[in-house]
Amino acid sequence: MLLFIDTETGGLNPDKHSLLQVAMQLYDGENEHEPFTLFIKHEEYVVTEEAMRINGLSLSDINKYGFTPTEAVSQILSWIREMDLMKEKPTLAGHNIHFDRRFLQKLFRDGSCDLDNFFSYRTLDTASVIRFLKDAEILPADFPDGLHDAAKALGIRVVDAHTAIGDVRVNIQLYKRLKQLVRGEFQWEECLP
Repeated sequence: MLLFIDTETGGLNPDKHSLLQVAMQLYDGENEHEPFTLFIKHEEYVVTEEAMRINGLSLSDINKYGFTPTEAVSQILSWIREMDLMKEKPTLAGHNIHFDRRFLQKLFRDGSCDLDNFFSYRTLDTASVIRFLKDAEILPADFPDGLHDAAKALGIRVVDAHTAIGDVRVNIQLYKRLKQLVRGEFQWEECLP
């Protein structure tokens, strides 16, 4: 069972910049289950102009609809219980998953919880899978590394780019397409113009 996650942040450093949005969606190998997303509000925000330009989020909307870190962790844990994920710790998956996991780890610390109590220490990183496929010469050396460009190159429609939920959905489709590629059920050249 893979739990795809994506975060939208105020910058690149989880110890400095604010986590603004989290999205999660369970993929059990066959089915994509109902996604979960929330905003995280802070007393003070540390954001960069570039991060806000990329994610397109409004701090006033986050303040209006968001949860404090403690409330956000509680909401995430309620969703995990609802999805019946407490028995077996799910593996976190994503594109450059280490980035998102670090921000999620900080959120759980701020919410007085330990992320490792609820999620496997294992991760699945679709960016690393693409790198492996390039090294194995299944994909060309110049194949794009970024989530959106890689998805488009494999014929996946990108909707709601740079929103946490949009990126989670695209990432699941990318993972499924990469599996098809490895199984020989799909040739990336089929997507060339």
